[in-house]
Amino acid sequence: MKSNFTSFLKFSLIAFSMAGLVFVTGCGEDDEVDPLVGTYALSDATLATALTITLPGTQGPAEYPAGTDFTTLIAGILAAASPCENLANAAVELASDGTFYYKCVGEVADRVDSGEWSKGSDSAGADVLTLIIVSESLGQTITVVVTELVITGTTFSGLISGFPAPIDANQAFGAPLEGTDPPVLNFQFADINATFTKLP
Repeated sequence: MKSNFTSFLKFSLIAFSMAGLVFVTGCGEDDEVDPLVGTYALSDATLATALTITLPGTQGPAEYPAGTDFTTLIAGILAAASPCENLANAAVELASDGTFYYKCVGEVADRVDSGEWSKGSDSAGADVLTLIIVSESLGQTITVVVTELVITGTTFSGLISGFPAPIDANQAFGAPLEGTDPPVLNFQFADINATFTKLP
């Protein structure tokens, strides 16, 4: 009888140990961090399709063809949405809990909760990044989708469809354009090929 009880205890200990190993291994897989998680600065942005816009310092609207470098303008839009004292410190953060932040690198006003992000797949199985951004300047929530997504150890890039841009970059973004009646808000949607570089 004692021998049978001892054998039962040994079997039970082995079974519990195996169950614990499976549990720990499963948790490790579930907790795997998405490679997109991190803080990024815009490093490159070009028009994917033609855009009519009045750029800073120009007198009227002009149409700019696909391929035009818009890095400075797009970086300025992102910086303006941040709480940074120095706009050069503006960045975006994709947090591990799915929160999207405008971030100020090296400043006391570190970051502002600005929406959500998620990574999924399109009908062909390719990675797609979706950003749901709460825009205070526009007073609405905007969904921005990044397709043709390429993720490396230090960057992610892709086609941003529906990026909010001004109609006239010399006027307040999201405010009514001067001289419009009824008022026309100063924003439109642009398609941008963009690359973001991960910061340390």
